[in-house]
Amino acid sequence: MSQYITEETMAVDGKSITSTVKEVDGKQSFASLVSVFGQHSRLVYQIGVFENDKKSEIHVVQELLRVLQVNKAVFTLDALHCQTQTVEAIVNSGNGYIATVKKNQPGLYRAIEDKSHEKPEDSYFWKQTGHGHDMRCRIRVFKANEKLKKNGMD
Repeated sequence: MSQYITEETMAVDGKSITSTVKEVDGKQSFASLVSVFGQHSRLVYQIGVFENDKKSEIHVVQELLRVLQVNKAVFTLDALHCQTQTVEAIVNSGNGYIATVKKNQPGLYRAIEDKSHEKPEDSYFWKQTGHGHDMRCRIRVFKANEKLKKNGMD
């Protein structure tokens, strides 16, 4: 794939494909699709397909990030992808990221909670409605302190 130079925001997300569920040795197996979607261009830049009993979404996303050649992009990822190797692949490629942090990363989660009591450098708030519910969204930007840097956030 030729290299893209972009200032695109790219959503990375995986979804299981309906009607692909089968049972393998008492475990459920299904096919999934991972896409890298340009939120402004409305282009799908990359796609990966996998079966959950053979590969994980985390590894597929890391492979897609290694193959996808973009500059000046910001990747948005859900909490599943708040992984050191994933973040390093993005940063090393010269791109940025916004990743949801949940308690699957306890040290990082606590460090962010501690930081959240301070005044942010910037913030943004919005409301959205969809899928039968209202949601309040908030992004706050803080300068990473030493505790955050030790937990993988620069």
